[in-house]
Amino acid sequence: MLKFFTITARNYLSLALSLGDSVAKQHPDAEFLIVVADGLDDLDIEKIKYKLISAEDVVDNDLLFRDLTFKYNITEFCTSIKPFVFELLYKSSNIGDVFFYFDPDTYLFSSANQILKGADEKNLFLTPHIIDCSVDYIHTYPEYKHLWEGIFNLGFCGIRKRQESKIIIDWWKQRLIDYCYADYNDGLHTDQKWMDYAPVYFSDQLCIVKHYGCNVSHWNIDERDISINNGLYSSNDQDLVFFHFSGFDFKNKSLTKHVAKDKQNYLENNSLNKLAIFYRNAVHDNGYELFISQRYQWNFFNDDTPITALHRRLYRELNLPITENPFSVNSDIYELFSKSKLLSNNEDAHGNYSKETVSNLDDKVKKVESILRIIRMIIGNKYYTYLVKLFSRYSRFENHVFLLKNRK
Repeated sequence: MLKFFTITARNYLSLALSLGDSVAKQHPDAEFLIVVADGLDDLDIEKIKYKLISAEDVVDNDLLFRDLTFKYNITEFCTSIKPFVFELLYKSSNIGDVFFYFDPDTYLFSSANQILKGADEKNLFLTPHIIDCSVDYIHTYPEYKHLWEGIFNLGFCGIRKRQESKIIIDWWKQRLIDYCYADYNDGLHTDQKWMDYAPVYFSDQLCIVKHYGCNVSHWNIDERDISINNGLYSSNDQDLVFFHFSGFDFKNKSLTKHVAKDKQNYLENNSLNKLAIFYRNAVHDNGYELFISQRYQWNFFNDDTPITALHRRLYRELNLPITENPFSVNSDIYELFSKSKLLSNNEDAHGNYSKETVSNLDDKVKKVESILRIIRMIIGNKYYTYLVKLFSRYSRFENHVFLLKNRK
């Protein structure tokens, strides 16, 4: 039996519902589960056609759940609980059942059974970002980026229930409890980078899915020719099994925000354009405008004060024993941040101090560069080099623990 699931925050529910529609079309008898990271409160569940479960019910340890939701941002948290869901399905299923995880921004266009073809003895199914080895650089999205992101894209993952496959879930779960950060310095890329170990640790169980119609996205579109014939999509003359609309632009006409618009020449492919239009309409029909404005519950203390990246990473660095709810205004961490004057309720804090909260960003960058040029002229190349190295240290929020009152 096939079982499908996805994990999403409430703002992406329209994407998850669209994925559910595609699963229902291709596998009408299969189970489909949506795990909601920020809970089901105030959702009109009666009107949602697929089974929903709160992430809080997946992570059955309340203090661990609070710890994960506090130290991880929305992407990190959603990916950190994948093995928890696999474990839940494992416990309630029969030997031989297959569980497929799909990111909410994926969509099935043909049967997922093609993923399992010829792999009856395999228990772990992963898709590489790219398949073809080309001496020349052919990818608009640079292949070297996968050296940090990971060889496999975990927008999809499949596990078959067998006794020997339980170790995959247990190992992965244990690693993601503490190390599911997106962190260049530590070489971590959420849950994904860990699966680079799979060809070593689980070589006998692993099926590397080298199907041109699986996990098609902006990172491999240059090696995939999308075409349509009699209403059926193909990729390199193989069935298009599922497309991953990572970074998809739901308001304009570009395929992804992860590649500069002027470099997305692959959109000249008329079939790919039709695919994008179809998906954009499907997601809008499932209430995109209704859900996208939903705020992420775990971005706030329980007095509505915003939790920023600085707070999360300082919390990580402190590595405190998990004994209380960190979201509470009565918690030690809230008191510490408050005494250190690191809490703010201004508009920029609500925007997590992202570049979108900075007006005239290009002009400000030019001013900073002008100041740095002057500093370099004053202190010389030697000390300017030292200064840049110092910047690299303090570009990490974790290294600002000195801001915390009464801490050295």
